[in-house]
Amino acid sequence: MPNSEIIKVIKLLFVAIFASLLYSCKTLSVNNFIYIGHPKDLGDYRLYYDNDRSLFLLLDSNGCFYKSSDDSGTCLAFDHQSAEDFKQKVLSKMIDANTKILEPKNKAEVLGLLEKSKRPSIEKPMKLDFMVKRIKQININSQKEYHLVVNKYKLEVSLIIMQVKNGDGKKDLKLFYSLNLPDAANKQKTSTRPFIIDPNYLFENMQLSAVKKAELFQNKSNHEDKWLEVTLYEYLDKLGV
Repeated sequence: MPNSEIIKVIKLLFVAIFASLLYSCKTLSVNNFIYIGHPKDLGDYRLYYDNDRSLFLLLDSNGCFYKSSDDSGTCLAFDHQSAEDFKQKVLSKMIDANTKILEPKNKAEVLGLLEKSKRPSIEKPMKLDFMVKRIKQININSQKEYHLVVNKYKLEVSLIIMQVKNGDGKKDLKLFYSLNLPDAANKQKTSTRPFIIDPNYLFENMQLSAVKKAELFQNKSNHEDKWLEVTLYEYLDKLGV
């Protein structure tokens, strides 16, 4: 194959790949969403901020209560006040529980009890009284759209304690929290994946300072991507392809 033909194929492949990347994030970018991030070990749920509606969004990467999927997740939306309430009334209690359980004396006791029960993990419901607003996913013209549901739903939270091994090979504990909206799942009549969160990460990042930092990084990244695209296209034009 002549070099000119090879370059044309490469150019077409680049365009196709770039277009698919744009399409995969189109749902968020067209609505002025800012991707804040996710905890290192928990990538299923990502934290976004909707600049148009001033909302913090916890979105499942597989979709939100999408009725044709057995693997969809529970997605939530918080305005500034509800985000602050969530931090103080839910996340702070989780963080306090983490601190107590991981105190050396308590950790040793919990590890011993897990050992006696011969169970690698245990799940314990927490007593919390908190309502949240959920998001559902709708496909319109083959594009995903996320819609806020009008009603609020009671949030059920469970503490998950797992026995793991640390870097030295010694027994250690890993703590997670599972969020669930049973009434919403029953109404939607679809199976949903467990919503597992790291309370420390959300507490630190559900604030406007984290949004501004993420927005600067996102704008810089978009600018660099655009520069690369334009520069590469100009170079290919010089080659006459």
